[in-house]
Amino acid sequence: MSGLHENLRFVVYADDGAWTAQGLEHDICAHAPDLNTLYERLTATLQAEIAIAEKKGTTVAAIAPAPDHFFQMWQERSGFTLTIGGNSHGHAELALCA
Repeated sequence: MSGLHENLRFVVYADDGAWTAQGLEHDICAHAPDLNTLYERLTATLQAEIAIAEKKGTTVAAIAPAPDHFFQMWQERSGFTLTIGGNSHGHAELALCA
């Protein structure tokens, strides 16, 4: 995830037959019919947000945090988490939530 210089957390949950990944530190989300596609869309969404921010001369840090109830979901997450990115530029941690 080039251009990402921080660690991000996402809650992942099922919603009306689809899956959603909602960012906590920044209100960024992706939706998809299955988890594999969700991972691909989240990666593409993050890359797009980074490109848009760079074009504006800013960073994704300018995007506000998610609403509070998503942070509560993080606190109540399952034991399953997945880390993506994992380099000196940061990573994203995804947690499966009910």
